[in-house]
Amino acid sequence: MDGSDIWIWVLFVIGLLGLLGIILWLSFLTQNKDNATEIRKILAIVAGVNGIMVTIFGVAAYVYFSANTMYLTPFLLIVTFLNMFLSLFAISSSALQVVRT
Repeated sequence: MDGSDIWIWVLFVIGLLGLLGIILWLSFLTQNKDNATEIRKILAIVAGVNGIMVTIFGVAAYVYFSANTMYLTPFLLIVTFLNMFLSLFAISSSALQVVRT
């Protein structure tokens, strides 16, 4: 591994930690009663942060995989199934009806 590979992995880990942080932040936000204006503000912030992080992650992945094409297929498989898990988890979570006592 040379120096550029280390920076790519650092960016990759920062991106994953950022996504995990956003997921945790959203899980804490959903525990409160929400109204439409609060949700609209929060979703705008989350969409902006997610857009920036996905762009950075995409650029880092492009730079890395343009130099190391051997690792592209395993990366795509892992990211595809991770995306499927997160999508199904989000749909399942949104379908839950929470009753407060």
